[in-house]
Amino acid sequence: MLPRVNDAPKFEMTVPSLQKQVRYRPFLVKEEKNLLIALETGDPQSSLNAVFDTINSCCDEDFKPDDLTAYDVEYMFLQLRAKSVGETSRLKTECTKCSAPNEVSIDLTKVEVSGTSEEKDTKIKINDEITVRMKWPTYGQLSRAGVNLDNLTKIDSIFKLILTCIDAVLTEEEQFKMADVPEGEAMEFLESLNTEQFSKIREYVEGIPQVKYNIHFNCSECGEVNDTTVAGLTNFF
Repeated sequence: MLPRVNDAPKFEMTVPSLQKQVRYRPFLVKEEKNLLIALETGDPQSSLNAVFDTINSCCDEDFKPDDLTAYDVEYMFLQLRAKSVGETSRLKTECTKCSAPNEVSIDLTKVEVSGTSEEKDTKIKINDEITVRMKWPTYGQLSRAGVNLDNLTKIDSIFKLILTCIDAVLTEEEQFKMADVPEGEAMEFLESLNTEQFSKIREYVEGIPQVKYNIHFNCSECGEVNDTTVAGLTNFF
């Protein structure tokens, strides 16, 4: 029998939404191979599924898709990548003045999740009779809805994201859990809102926590001082 090549060290990280510590190891060639295959497909959902599978392979705890939020998955994978490939990542970003591409180094250990410490009112009053209760969706809910937070260019995707963030519709007499409402009926409810009502809900959804990193650099072409933010997992690959 061939000898074991690596006895992987164990590290600890805190799952942002759960505030729970988990132990993990760096990913190995077999996990990196699966990630690269998924990335080569060009399908964002396949890539995210591979990321989730990698987290489960490397963590002592076995997570289910609905155990973690999307920002948990983003943060946890970047911690894995930092210990597996290296704590720095080189990204290309455009100058805000001349659009010239600049290569910037990012310290992955300093990537943070934005918005988790903010106190948000989860109840949005639609009118005197109806209130909507909101929530942050789990990775599993977004996956089943086919929603990729890094690619919300289509109106259909935005509406699906909003529906996954609605926990329940409340009246004085009843509570309608959105998970129990048929998708067509849920979409009809959303489309029946006026612009002001819809904006209140969309504002909540736009505050979904994401991994973020603030970048400061002088453009190599025009010398412009740039202050910009990188957000979303795929922008860190």
